[in-house]
Amino acid sequence: MQTCKVVLATRDLAICKVMDVDDEIEVKKLSDVEALDMFMEKAGECIKNFPRAVQVAQLVVKERGGLPLLIEKLAKTFRGMGGNIQRWTDGRRQLQDLMNEEGMRAVRQVLHFCYNSLDSNPKKDCFLYCALYSEKCEILVRCLLECWRMEGFTHNDGHEILGHLINVSLLETSKNKKIVKMNKVLREMALTISQERENSKIIAMKCEELKEPSNLEKWTQANCISLLDEKLQNLPENLNCGNLFTLLLRRNKNLIVIPNLFFASMCCLRVLDLHGTGIKSLPSSLCNLIGLKGLYLNSCIHLVGLPSDTHELKQLEVLDIRGTKLSLCQIRSLTWLKLLRISLSNFGSQTRNQTDNVSEFVSLEEFSMDVDSSHQQNNVSSFVSLEEFSIDINLSHQQNNVSSFVSLEEFSIDIDSSHKQWYSISKIIGKELAYLKKLTSLIFWFPKVERLDYFVRNSRPWKDFFDRTSPAWEDFSFRFQFSVGQNLTSYQILESFDDPSYNSLKFIDGEGVNDLIRKVLAKTHAFGLINHVGASSLSEFDMENLKDLFVCSIEGCNETETIIDSTGKTESVLEMLQHLHIENASKLERIWKGPVLAGSLTRLRTLVLLKCRVLTKIFSNGMIQQLCKLEHLRVEECDEIEEIIMRSENSELESNQLRRLKTLTLLNLPKLTSIWIHDSLEWASLERIEISVSPMLKKLPFNINNAPKLRCIHCEQEWWEALEWTNDGFKQRLNPLCAFTRSSG
Repeated sequence: MQTCKVVLATRDLAICKVMDVDDEIEVKKLSDVEALDMFMEKAGECIKNFPRAVQVAQLVVKERGGLPLLIEKLAKTFRGMGGNIQRWTDGRRQLQDLMNEEGMRAVRQVLHFCYNSLDSNPKKDCFLYCALYSEKCEILVRCLLECWRMEGFTHNDGHEILGHLINVSLLETSKNKKIVKMNKVLREMALTISQERENSKIIAMKCEELKEPSNLEKWTQANCISLLDEKLQNLPENLNCGNLFTLLLRRNKNLIVIPNLFFASMCCLRVLDLHGTGIKSLPSSLCNLIGLKGLYLNSCIHLVGLPSDTHELKQLEVLDIRGTKLSLCQIRSLTWLKLLRISLSNFGSQTRNQTDNVSEFVSLEEFSMDVDSSHQQNNVSSFVSLEEFSIDINLSHQQNNVSSFVSLEEFSIDIDSSHKQWYSISKIIGKELAYLKKLTSLIFWFPKVERLDYFVRNSRPWKDFFDRTSPAWEDFSFRFQFSVGQNLTSYQILESFDDPSYNSLKFIDGEGVNDLIRKVLAKTHAFGLINHVGASSLSEFDMENLKDLFVCSIEGCNETETIIDSTGKTESVLEMLQHLHIENASKLERIWKGPVLAGSLTRLRTLVLLKCRVLTKIFSNGMIQQLCKLEHLRVEECDEIEEIIMRSENSELESNQLRRLKTLTLLNLPKLTSIWIHDSLEWASLERIEISVSPMLKKLPFNINNAPKLRCIHCEQEWWEALEWTNDGFKQRLNPLCAFTRSSG
């Protein structure tokens, strides 16, 4: 069994005693120089252009005592002020008033300063609203933006505000930008601040707190309440909640019954989230929610009933009933809905001999449907103001008509590829989509290229979008995620890089070079070429159409011999590419053929090569000189690779060629003998190395001097001990960084 090391971080030395730790290590604060370097790095370009800003920064870091958390938050807060030197000076003056604070009180005061530096009330409102969710909770961006809009904090600027909160480190985000979180300390601060503001009082309770009468009195003044601890079973019968705007009760699966009068006083409630609760019905007092705009009932798997007077919910815009046992006829009266998400089960078995028609939702802007199993016919054709329509299809035998959704702006369909009925259904829906005049966003699987062709030839919004001369990377007038091909599989490689704003195209099981695919590529940000035959190079799709790609994933293309062939070309290519992933390309010999012209690949950050069995050359002559932003390199199961950087192709490298590289992963490379022939390169940003099952690699090109940020080396102990060193001192310096893995042998 491998030994384990546990690192405990605490501000209280007594905890170390209680835990009986082996070693106590005091983490020193940053020096003034280190603190200023960190501030400058986090503040970014804005500080470099203003000498006076540097002077302010020097004073700020000196006053903050070298605490990394505070320096990061402050740097990003000042960065948000841009080049406004007056705001920098005022901010520094405010910080001076906090100089006498110590410990966590100082941390909270500085974070409060960061909050106060937000330059508008909507930004502050949006930030405080996130405190409804615990620090462990992953907040779905789409739903958060909907709630902000329904609360009146935002209109069309939700994404902009969210981006600002992330940029100043008040919110954390996932790599694909679909999830955000709030740090525990920030959340505690936000909850405290909310009690001091008018119409922003937020309460986050645990179920046991409901038993205390004093806590129930807080409901009277509260504007937003969350009970998200998954243990809630009962709710109080009578409450006075006339000021309540948002109530979150989601994921309390043991909450089966809501008291009949529970909603009686909540006439101002705008957002009600009951997602994932165990309720079977909703009480009649629901109809008292005359100001309700959003009702989330998704995944309430036992829910079968709604009050008969739901038509009183005149302000309701957003309704999600996916995964419930509700039927469409139960919400037929809500004709003013703007966003509706449903599952096919919502049509109900009892309606098989009826005509369930959702055409009366004349103001519908968004419609979402999960399709599980059905034999009935359903018509949703008359949602004349629909803006978004989404269907998740698993088993389908029904006909769907969307051609009368004349105001539809967004249409999204998630499909399980194992269900063949989609082939016929998609033909009908695909044709009707082409006649939606206001469509601005489409997520769709076209089983055949011909069906995509019909759409692009007949869709007026697509034609307007395609005729625009703006490059794809700055034109978001039409957003799309297309999959084209018979066999739709979830390809996580491409999806892991997904950004909600990316236009993506997956071309699966294709043959040759299709003119239509080449045209769509010209407007694409992320391209996945999967199991393709009949093309020896990506260049055959016309390099002019590839110039705006951010992401490219090539998988299972067994006739591809090189990725780019620039022979005879005079202009740079792939200037915008940030991520390149190549896997299972059995005939791939090299990535680049021909001259690598200046400007090509200059934004590439990630390069991954997996199971390219005959690949012999990674960095062709002149290629590595362009990789000034490469951060992550992974090479795995490429049997013929002998050198990562070939000496014959790169004889005149400058020492800082890979100055941004942070991680280097080399796995299962049986012939690998060299990363680089000596330690002449500077690995200024290298933090992590992982090397495994590469027995012929005997020397490493880095040491403490040329890799100052190196913090971890994952490798096999036997391999490490057998390495050859020109200086034993280097090995001794690197030894503490090793995390030994179990030998696969």
